[in-house]
Amino acid sequence: MKKNKSHPHQDGKKYFLEKKMLDYFPVYRWINHVGYIIGQPEPGITIIHSPMGGQHILKNALVFNNRKECRFMKNKLNSEIVKESEPQNWALPTWQETYAKTHPAEDNDR
Repeated sequence: MKKNKSHPHQDGKKYFLEKKMLDYFPVYRWINHVGYIIGQPEPGITIIHSPMGGQHILKNALVFNNRKECRFMKNKLNSEIVKESEPQNWALPTWQETYAKTHPAEDNDR
């Protein structure tokens, strides 16, 4: 039987998205974080412990139980930001492809 390397928060690993303005461009993006919730001192504030070490204070973060769902929502939400407010970036095929993958068109042929 394998020994379980225990971590004090092992069962509570979560994936987070936090909307922030980028340091190098004046645009907003959803940034992902991974960690264990160690505190919620007030509504909209979450303190996490990162597996890479250290603590992070997140504001109004979205919380997910799995990485795949978090990644999908990050792509979806960021492509919406670009489409709505960044015409120069929306012109790039990458953003249009990401938007199409995360916003499937309804089947109108029925």
